[in-house]
Amino acid sequence: MKPAFKILVVDDEEIVRDIAVKILEESGFELLAAKSGEEALRIVSSLGGLIDLVILDVGMPGMGGIKCLKELKASYPRLKVVISSGSSEEEFHGCLGIGEAAYLAKPYRVAELVGCVERLLGLPFSPSSALLAGQS
Repeated sequence: MKPAFKILVVDDEEIVRDIAVKILEESGFELLAAKSGEEALRIVSSLGGLIDLVILDVGMPGMGGIKCLKELKASYPRLKVVISSGSSEEEFHGCLGIGEAAYLAKPYRVAELVGCVERLLGLPFSPSSALLAGQS
């Protein structure tokens, strides 16, 4: 059984957000979701930064992912943040040096999403978790 890790998925696209949440919940993680950078900052702040990992879309309206990343890392420098984009890795390069932990391309592939999260949280990759999450 996995330890209880709390993950925040931040994406303005509801379907993308819901898919990531479902996959990771089925893999045994505790999930929170936000539709904007502003909402993500409120959630993380309300929990006193007690989030283990944030999956953050860079291309969102409003404050956007890069500004959100900067604010998250300024307040919570140890917070692990995965940058996510459906466009290209060029958006990721705008985040280099801010404190990103990894880049994850959309659309998400179950094994890549679960594997990335498990690696960053220091868990051994569990192919069975990814397979179970992919069956629904």
